[in-house]
Amino acid sequence: MANIEISRSFSRKLQVKQYEPAEFFCSAKQECDEKDVVDVSAKLDKICQDEVGKTISKFIKSMDAELNSRSIAKEKKENNFDANDFL
Repeated sequence: MANIEISRSFSRKLQVKQYEPAEFFCSAKQECDEKDVVDVSAKLDKICQDEVGKTISKFIKSMDAELNSRSIAKEKKENNFDANDFL
């Protein structure tokens, strides 16, 4: 039996803001026997898609935190809030 190297990749692009795309990419490869090509290919495909999904989730959470932080800072500035106002 011959060994075959399988390489799979997955990418996704999100439009964060107008003219500000964010691209996410994962690539994985593995050598296997000819008889295992279909299974290994499917596993590598799933790994790549899962990793891109995890990275996108982290990215969105960090963007949400940043936007929330900016919003709170803006609110404090506009309304002259002091941290002690909430204690």
